[in-house]
Amino acid sequence: MKGFRIKLTGVNQHRIYKLAQKNKIKLQNLEKIDYKTLFFDIKAGNLKNLIAICEKNNYNVSIVKRYGLILLFEILKQKIGIVIGAFLLIILSIFSTNFVWRVKIYGVSEKKYEEVRKILINLNIKTFSPNNKQHILSAEKEILNNVKGLSQVSVSVKGTTVIVNIKQAVLKEDVLGSES
Repeated sequence: MKGFRIKLTGVNQHRIYKLAQKNKIKLQNLEKIDYKTLFFDIKAGNLKNLIAICEKNNYNVSIVKRYGLILLFEILKQKIGIVIGAFLLIILSIFSTNFVWRVKIYGVSEKKYEEVRKILINLNIKTFSPNNKQHILSAEKEILNNVKGLSQVSVSVKGTTVIVNIKQAVLKEDVLGSES
């Protein structure tokens, strides 16, 4: 139940119970301590109406306990630093996933590695650059067109890492030279 545990003090509590029923306010878990004290649970939406009825009839009402989301909000109000920290963490993690943190190039020699790296830098695919899908999609064509001796290029994004897989072409001279 989302609501409050209420302590009502005053004589003739039966009168308040009847007035609450008349105003369609449901009181639950009634616990009469003595002729002046009554404890009960009430839903959050009915609290203001009940307080107005009790004040009009000179009864004292106090909140003993909160339940459900109301309790959660009360705790969060007291721990505002934790809430702000969690909010900033979420914003920072969303922000950081929109940047490239690593670029990995696999399958090429040192000379071709530098050529591929220069092409990626020209396309603004480098560490700490924005994660731009259009540049990443065009990178495959650019690398194949500008670097000689490659047969296959794939560029993919895994989280915050851009992975470039390259397969070098097998030249006829290499095949013919190895047979003799």
